[in-house]
Amino acid sequence: MLAQEVYDTVVQHLFAQGKPAYGYYSEEETVGDSGCGYRIGELKCAVGCLIPDNVYRRDMENQSVKNLVDHWVVPPYFEYHIPLLNKLQTVHDSSRNWEHDNPEKGWNYANLAEDLLEAAYLFNLIPNILTRELITQIRIPTKEA
Repeated sequence: MLAQEVYDTVVQHLFAQGKPAYGYYSEEETVGDSGCGYRIGELKCAVGCLIPDNVYRRDMENQSVKNLVDHWVVPPYFEYHIPLLNKLQTVHDSSRNWEHDNPEKGWNYANLAEDLLEAAYLFNLIPNILTRELITQIRIPTKEA
């Protein structure tokens, strides 16, 4: 997978999901701190959405992308895109992109888009997918008859 494809896949996923992968890892694990994860129930983070279901293991949680590459069988392109994956993960986890005390409220799309745009420019990517996803978030008022 090329860097552009990684970026496009992650942007589409984050917008489609509408909120971060944040909380407890399962309904049985509701003690202690909640947080971001590759997988939180059905939710997936920026990197988690790229880990195939048949590859994902619970012990991958709290590991860096570099550790995933070094210690688990992940898609080969992970190794080539560690800096990009780290940046996209940082965008997902950033407190400016969603309310940490109310993750169910969803993304702050303006901040999320700004950070994803920055990622595109840092890695010489074309942010066309970001534009398309933002357009779907705009609510155009209709005239009432």
